[in-house]
Amino acid sequence: MARMLGKHWDTELVMEEFEENPYLKKFYENPEEFAFQLEMSFLSARYSQQRKVFQSLDLFRSQIISDYMLQKCFVFSSNNLSEEELEIYKQFYQVIAGQLPKPELIVYLHRSPPILLDQIAKRGRSFEQKIQIDYLTSIEKAYFNVFKQMKNQRILVLDLQTKDFEQNEEVLKRIINLINLSHKSGIHRFKV
Repeated sequence: MARMLGKHWDTELVMEEFEENPYLKKFYENPEEFAFQLEMSFLSARYSQQRKVFQSLDLFRSQIISDYMLQKCFVFSSNNLSEEELEIYKQFYQVIAGQLPKPELIVYLHRSPPILLDQIAKRGRSFEQKIQIDYLTSIEKAYFNVFKQMKNQRILVLDLQTKDFEQNEEVLKRIINLINLSHKSGIHRFKV
């Protein structure tokens, strides 16, 4: 979706870099042992990437579309870390989050955990095949908890379920039209 929107609006595009993370596969094999390393490495990588993008922003292309928000770090860490680890993590997160601009609009493409589980199976990444529906349900809940805390943020929750924006141009047009609407702060939900 981010690539399609970036092309549509001819904007700077920021894609999450996760393939290089040395802890990702280890986390899926042993979550308790590698959760803290994984979450700290993602926080550091996302901060570095976004900081670099904002420092080199072209005045003529002042919009940025990212396929993740920095708050994603907090969504996953609040789900994956122990209470003690989360307290340490929060200290780093607050310092880092305060140094980056907030997004003008967050667009969350929502699909239910059973549909996500099916998509993960089809994607075929071997290290993701052990993901359980309970984990996806807890991540979904964590996203909505974080959204509720973001009082002055404009958030679009677009309920896609099985709709395919890559193969169906009408779905993509509907998403673009919803993004183009004037939205006040708060969570706005739409079925696509």
